[in-house]
This record gives sequence, C-alpha cells and structure tokens, in this order.
Amino acid sequence: MKPRLRLDLSTLSDIPYFSRAQAREWGISDHDLRLLIARGLIVRLDRGWFTTRVGATPEELHLLRTIAALSMHPGALAAARHSAVILHGLPLARADLSLVELARRSGGHGRSRAAVRETQMAAVPVRQIELDDPKTRVLVTDPAHSIVATAMTNNPVSAVVAGDAALRARLVSDADLRSALDTYSGCPGIEAARAAVGVMDRRHESPGETLLADILRQLGWLVTPQFQVRSASGRRYRVDFVLEGHRVVIEFDGQIKYKTPGARAAQERRELDILATGWVVVRIDWGELDPAAVDAKVREGIRLATLAA
Repeated sequence: MKPRLRLDLSTLSDIPYFSRAQAREWGISDHDLRLLIARGLIVRLDRGWFTTRVGATPEELHLLRTIAALSMHPGALAAARHSAVILHGLPLARADLSLVELARRSGGHGRSRAAVRETQMAAVPVRQIELDDPKTRVLVTDPAHSIVATAMTNNPVSAVVAGDAALRARLVSDADLRSALDTYSGCPGIEAARAAVGVMDRRHESPGETLLADILRQLGWLVTPQFQVRSASGRRYRVDFVLEGHRVVIEFDGQIKYKTPGARAAQERRELDILATGWVVVRIDWGELDPAAVDAKVREGIRLATLAA
C-alpha cells in the first residue's frame, strides 16, 4: 500500500522553485519530498531545490536549474555559456542542456558536480538581470560573451540561433561579438566560435530560419534573406529567402504565421500572387530541417522554375 501524502500542492502551483528549507517551513518533510518526486509531482532541480513545474520545457527546466544553482552561492557565481543565453531570454536550438554552466567570478578554481560545471572566468563581463518569473535577480555573463562561449562549448549552430536573435533585438552588436572573440583568443573551441560569429545574420527572424539558412549554406546554395518580391498585383512581399540565380522563393513554415484568424487564407492569397509572376515557392517546415529533405525540395523548386521560364 502506498504511503499517504497529506499535502495540498495547489498552494505551490505559483511558486516556480523552492528550497528544502522552505519546504520544512511549510510542513513538508524530507520523506514527503521523496514521495512527491517518486510520484512525478515535483522535480528535483539541484541539491535541496525543487519545482512543481513538471511539464516545463527543457529550456524552462534548465533556467530553473540554473537559478537554483546560483541561489546556493549568491553573488559568487554567474550563469555562463548556454545557461546565460537562456537567462538573457534568447533562443537556443539543438543545444545540450544537460549541464548548467556557471562562472566563478574570483578566487578558487573551477569545479564540477553532477549536472553543474563552474569555470573560473574572472575576465568575462558580468551583469545583473531581474527575472519576472520567478521574481529574482541573478548574475549572468554579458550576452556577447555568453553567445561566443556557447559556440565554443556546445553546438555552434545553437549559438548562431542565439546570435541572430540578439543582433536582431540589438542586444549585441557585431563589434560586441568580435570583442568577445578576442577575450577567448587561444582558448579551445575559438575557431568554431569564429566560424559561428561569421555567419550570424540579424535578417533571420526566427530559429527555424537560422537553422534553414545553416542547412542551405552546408549544401552550397546561395540565398538572400528577407528579399522583396514584386507580385503580379504590383504589391511587394518580403519573403524569407530567394535562391540566387533562380526565381525560387524559400519560406520556412513554422506555423506561427497561421495563429491569427484568417492568417492561413491571407498567406495562401499572398503565395498565389507571388506564383502568378513566375516565382516558385518552396516551403520547409520543422520536420524537414535536414540536408537531404531541403536539398530535394530546392532542386524540385529549380526544376519547376525552369519549366515555367
């Protein structure tokens, strides 16, 4: 027979994370915590830290794990690398989020423990940010250094996703990124970071567009992002990419375009207007973001455009 748990978890539903000490103040024992974890009602974030947000996305859970780790040493550590990128509110894609990355600001040596790595990074600029949910202040390495360090230690294309978003939001400048590269000059992974920074482009308006641009670049296709196409009606439409040398439009179809009433119908009218002038529209969705699928669709688009010429 399962032990009974006499707790009303609804009182914790608005609390993103809590400590073991707080749980004791609320009358929740260590035994209760173990039962809650075993039943999937709470998640252990770090030593002595928990959350009721069992349905959190990997990014949300990583953010909470990072805050919990920082709360154990307030003021001594800052979030770094991909952990800082998430705290800055920037997107990541295809990143390994299994490890929380922290920067030790001064004194001592870097060290690691289960799912958390602390690295001595005294020369890296740090700033304080305030989070709305949970309401707290944390220290993080600055956006440019966080992005560059992510490219050095995680998936470089994930850093490009973050970098494109940061450039578009004017959170960083090209000069900021170059300065961050200089900070890490000679460190392992710096060449991968230089290559990643070299292809960052503020014209990419979503993570999907950045990933698609990366695949097109791998395949050797030359494209122009955010190109203005003049339609049969004389209207100008801004499209995600056009294929250089061909009347082929390439659009990333992330479905977000269809969230408002009538958006899909408007999108279809827009596409018909573009098609009427001899352009071919190739659509790529999340499930097709691999080189073979993209290459096949682009080649088919070229074939159709050649037939229409």
